[in-house]
Amino acid sequence: KKHFFYQELRAVSSGTGPFHWLGGATYLKNHIDSDVRSPILMPLNPASSTLAVDNVTNYSIYGQVGYDITSHLTLTASARYNHEKHHTLFPATATQLTDESVGLKEHKVTPSATLSYKLDGGGTIYARWARGFKAGGVSTVVPPSTFPTNQGLTFNPEQVDTFEGGVRASLFDRKVQVTSAIFYNNYKNLQVTSRGTAANPALIFAIVNAPKARTYGAEASVTWRATQGLTLGINGGYLNAKYIKYQITSTVLQVDDFDHTRMINSPKVQGAFFADLDQPINDDYKA
Repeated sequence: KKHFFYQELRAVSSGTGPFHWLGGATYLKNHIDSDVRSPILMPLNPASSTLAVDNVTNYSIYGQVGYDITSHLTLTASARYNHEKHHTLFPATATQLTDESVGLKEHKVTPSATLSYKLDGGGTIYARWARGFKAGGVSTVVPPSTFPTNQGLTFNPEQVDTFEGGVRASLFDRKVQVTSAIFYNNYKNLQVTSRGTAANPALIFAIVNAPKARTYGAEASVTWRATQGLTLGINGGYLNAKYIKYQITSTVLQVDDFDHTRMINSPKVQGAFFADLDQPINDDYKA
């Protein structure tokens, strides 16, 4: 069961000069009530019990400024301050005689900078650096008393520094759109999954941090408005993704050593082709 409240306020400059800005703030209140069900083992009477009640409060303040150095060249810089607080309650059960709770608080500043150049005839060349942030949290699969140590109970925030350069261009009277980019991402405290050892079978799932990882690659796409209703497109990408330092040493979690191995869910080469036919049926409908 989940419900949340989110609110954002934003202000944007409206001047026509070379300096432009925007700023704002966000607020999030998130509530998740988790339970465990076993419909496969007991299909006629599924068992259900509250496992954890997780409350997250998050707010951020952000700002962005841009300056048109020339009519073609623009420098943009931004920063966001993030603050997040977790409070997780594990209600008492038949085997866990008292309520247990875990608290977690974190904050982070995430800056970015972009230099872009507008091409004659449409399109942009750009270079960008940004710092990303993925909040940490609490493992809600099993109560704290299941963990002989704190490892796996809570996990730290993940951070990535990304460097990217690319071009977006319109060709042949804007009938052809071309985009391409190269990138390098440097990760710290990458959030990965683990599980308990044979001696700790109750630890069926835990999130831990791999200290270092990196990815780099390139991607490109071309779309062509072949006719009034037909658009054709092709895209492809190359990705080299490795864990630089990923050794989990623990007395309760599975011991993993994936230093200098390829990251999971990161195909080396991928591509796609599509055709989009937009054909009017009558004045009110089209396919």
